[in-house]
Amino acid sequence: LGEILGDPDPTGAVTPALRDAITWYQGAAAKIDRGDSPDTICNNLVRPLGDFAGPRRKAFCTRLAAEVAALTAEALVRFGGEPWPSITVIEETR
Repeated sequence: LGEILGDPDPTGAVTPALRDAITWYQGAAAKIDRGDSPDTICNNLVRPLGDFAGPRRKAFCTRLAAEVAALTAEALVRFGGEPWPSITVIEETR
């Protein structure tokens, strides 16, 4: 969020758009199902799911990553204004 909504100067002040986006994001992210974990520390999140390479942990982590990505995208749409960031197409090399 900071890369797109923040001041281009790394020492610049927090922009209003970034402050609003972060405030919204933190509220939305707090609603993500963390299971029984009291926090967002990786070991605490996945320890109850058994084998680190097992299907339960993989499913949980995939869902968590997808939810975080969706919230980040939504924050950019809600608070980013225009112009929209350009998407650089990366050509596949094989």
